[in-house]
Amino acid sequence: MEFLKELFTEPLTFEAFSKAVSEKGYKLANLSGGEYVDKKKLTDALFKNKELTEQLSTLSGEMQELKDKGATAEDYKSKFEQLQGDIARKEEEAREAAADKELTGKILEVFPKDKDFTSEYVKNGLISDIKARHAEDNTKGLQAIFDELTKDKDGIFKSQNPRGQMQGMGEVDTSIIDTAKARSIMGLSNE
Repeated sequence: MEFLKELFTEPLTFEAFSKAVSEKGYKLANLSGGEYVDKKKLTDALFKNKELTEQLSTLSGEMQELKDKGATAEDYKSKFEQLQGDIARKEEEAREAAADKELTGKILEVFPKDKDFTSEYVKNGLISDIKARHAEDNTKGLQAIFDELTKDKDGIFKSQNPRGQMQGMGEVDTSIIDTAKARSIMGLSNE
């Protein structure tokens, strides 16, 4: 609601309020009616709906194929068991992908916010190494694994003080240099 403060610099009529809201591009909704859906929940629901629609289409096609071939009850049973196995495998893959995504998110939280990686390749490699170490020994925290992998290592993060590009000196007129005087200043003999 803080964003509305800038609209109320003076008392407003409903018409002035409506105009100010539309000028700012705000969209107001009555959330008490349940019209609002969190974007992530909607995306997840749409993905799940698409996935289920594909499964239903596949299942319908498979069953129609069996029906057209005049399949026996044993054929239906065998196909049903195969489809159950396929669905279980896909669900397991989805669970593993969700767990991997969650672990990646936790690893990203461990990374220092004030440092940038030298490249995405380095960042992704470090994520992969942390996952591998975590799989070997999940008693260590992600922060401890990160610290072990990055301690005293160069080339992971960009330098806080990057090297500047030194400009060339340009042309130097050597005719004005007194070689004997320069050598004596440096403590060298004039030979």
